[in-house]
Amino acid sequence: MKKRYLLFLPTLTASSFLFLNSTWTKPASANLRDSLTLQEKVTFRRKSIRVMKEQVELISVLVKAGEYDLIRDYFFIAPQKTWLMFGGTVKRLSPELYDPIFSKFRAIDSLLGQANPSQSSLTSNLNELNKLLDSAVKVSDERL
Repeated sequence: MKKRYLLFLPTLTASSFLFLNSTWTKPASANLRDSLTLQEKVTFRRKSIRVMKEQVELISVLVKAGEYDLIRDYFFIAPQKTWLMFGGTVKRLSPELYDPIFSKFRAIDSLLGQANPSQSSLTSNLNELNKLLDSAVKVSDERL
């Protein structure tokens, strides 16, 4: 790992760590689901959606730096898994947000799968996704 990548390591949150280590996440999430109160689950969901938005913002910075391999291999995994985990909640709270957010995640994933992705396409998709996630954070904070 190059030294400049170490600057981004503090941005990995506890949620990112859990999602990146999926073999450890499965038993941990099962235990969380059984032991948390409703209010704790709501708080966890709200924080996770906010973290997902922050991770997308970080990816936008990395796109400007042209670090596509780093994004593909390390940084895009966590927000995708968060979306898979909480996308249904967003759909329940605000159905009109679900499809646009889901399609942006798919478009970004498809672009990152290319050998030489278009920086302008990635940037525009990430900006649109970020705006949609702003709305998702607001909806999540306002509703149970």
